[in-house]
Amino acid sequence: MINNVLEKLIKEKFNGKNPEWKKAKWGDVNVLCSWDDKNWYYQHNNVIIIQSKQEDYTPHCYECSSKIDFKAQRKSIWFGEFDGCVGGGEVKTEHIPYCPKCEKEPSESGVIIEKSGYY
Repeated sequence: MINNVLEKLIKEKFNGKNPEWKKAKWGDVNVLCSWDDKNWYYQHNNVIIIQSKQEDYTPHCYECSSKIDFKAQRKSIWFGEFDGCVGGGEVKTEHIPYCPKCEKEPSESGVIIEKSGYY
């Protein structure tokens, strides 16, 4: 799916040239990001999201033009240096972007496994 949408993006917005994708944070989540003079483009999961820099700043799915929704996902933080599900009880909330037409709604919970020395 993403390959067809990416080809469409390259043809329509980047004059046939591959965009330069950079790792970025978009709100709470890691994404790949590219841009031109008018728009930001984000890759998250299997969806390309477009967001205008100049007008309506509402993000939309590049494939179907639906407005991007966000799901609050609470993630338990587990300590990576231990076996099993070990944590201090902390929970982090991330707002996960998704297209309601092209993707399944994200779950309300998840897990973050922290490496030693991080938090």
